[in-house]
Amino acid sequence: MRKIRNIFDFLALLFGVRTRNNFEGRRGFWNSFTRTLGPVIRLAMIVLVGGFVLMLLVYALTYNMVKERNTSLKLNRLSGQIAQYYQTRAMLPAHLNEVVANDPMIRNNTYDSWGNRVVYQPMLPNLGFKLTSAGKDRKINTDDDIERLVTQARSVN
Repeated sequence: MRKIRNIFDFLALLFGVRTRNNFEGRRGFWNSFTRTLGPVIRLAMIVLVGGFVLMLLVYALTYNMVKERNTSLKLNRLSGQIAQYYQTRAMLPAHLNEVVANDPMIRNNTYDSWGNRVVYQPMLPNLGFKLTSAGKDRKINTDDDIERLVTQARSVN
């Protein structure tokens, strides 16, 4: 029992709590607890809240950039499928549905990352085609549109 009291007195002294055998500490456990661990808890909360705010900021700044990149990759994949269609049939499809009719994996590429349908425009007979995504404002022919122009001999972004 004496050892337990000694351990308790040591811990009380460590945390700055005054006991019967220890007259150096402050009175009250809660006051000493909040004074010793309070700054650590405050610092931990500041770090947690700051980290959360930083995550939200990074997410907000990169959200549209990631969607634009993903849409560009979808347009590249879709243009490859249209080129493959052209090689097997020697003509461009009239509609995107002809290219993706039998493949549900490719059908996903006919929508951009904002859920808009990709606009397919074949150019003069078999000279090439243009794929257009409306972008984040969901309107065609604006500055944020993502386009992929493919001509017969070469591709141009």
